[in-house]
Amino acid sequence: MPKPVISTEGFNRLIAKAFDESLSALGTSSKEAVYKYLEETFGLKKWEISYRTEVVEKVIEKIFGAGATPLERLIKKNLMKKLESTCIVVGLPSYLNTIATYNRLKKEKPVK
Repeated sequence: MPKPVISTEGFNRLIAKAFDESLSALGTSSKEAVYKYLEETFGLKKWEISYRTEVVEKVIEKIFGAGATPLERLIKKNLMKKLESTCIVVGLPSYLNTIATYNRLKKEKPVK
């Protein structure tokens, strides 16, 4: 059976889920603290994360410093797993630079 095609909205939901699952690796209280900081400082709600990735990236770097890189890799790894297992991507959001970004993420060394 062929994989379904995913819309931009569906892709944004996958980004939010991958982000949430990745934050779960930090523990519940840390995950909740990141979400609280995003909302209180930037007015960014959970469902908006996939629309404002540049803000999220800066916040992660600010909070975790050098520790941001492993978390960013985990987010990418979780997103790639979701994409590869669930769908064919069509019409990616422009902020992800379409197929070029997808291919770049795919080539990066996986996090173990």
